[in-house]
Amino acid sequence: GKLLLSWEERDTWNFAFEVYDSTYTKAKTANDYPLKLYLNSDLHMQLSVDTTDTAMSLHIVDVKATTSATDSEDYSGLTYYLWKDGCKKDSSAAEVPQLP
Repeated sequence: GKLLLSWEERDTWNFAFEVYDSTYTKAKTANDYPLKLYLNSDLHMQLSVDTTDTAMSLHIVDVKATTSATDSEDYSGLTYYLWKDGCKKDSSAAEVPQLP
């Protein structure tokens, strides 16, 4: 999905977080959520921002899988982290280099 953020009236950024099919050609739509995947399935995600700020960078902090369709602080079910606190936790997770 897409998200529009504004920071102290100084600038506005259009962020896009998209999940793709295995060929990386078709993004999932709102009707596809919550995602239900089999164990050991590939998941292709992209985070991007539309900006002219050449100093801005994006970093992965946390990526997790849960048995719940919603994310909440009081969730106590199973949680599997692919990335946690900026560090890769799953050996199959891979970061795609930034495109020019």
